[in-house]
Amino acid sequence: MSLRPAEAKDKAGQREQAIVAWSKADTCWERVWLFWDRMRRCWTSIYARGWDDDDTQTMDEGRRGRDNALRKEAEAAKQAEKAREHLPK
Repeated sequence: MSLRPAEAKDKAGQREQAIVAWSKADTCWERVWLFWDRMRRCWTSIYARGWDDDDTQTMDEGRRGRDNALRKEAEAAKQAEKAREHLPK
């Protein structure tokens, strides 16, 4: 979920609708973060399995997957934080 609908509601001065949109965006990005956190852990275990088996191909695959998941996890955390900044305390 993009943050654009919430930003558009803010710009239009529709504060109540904007809060709902920001809340939905926060929830969505939190779920995305949780998904990529699990994927990062999965790829880390694949990397560790390759390490144990001395299989460099599995290690490389695990490293690439882990790094990709880590990037996406960080982006989701950043977007969730951005949405949370707009929610009332």
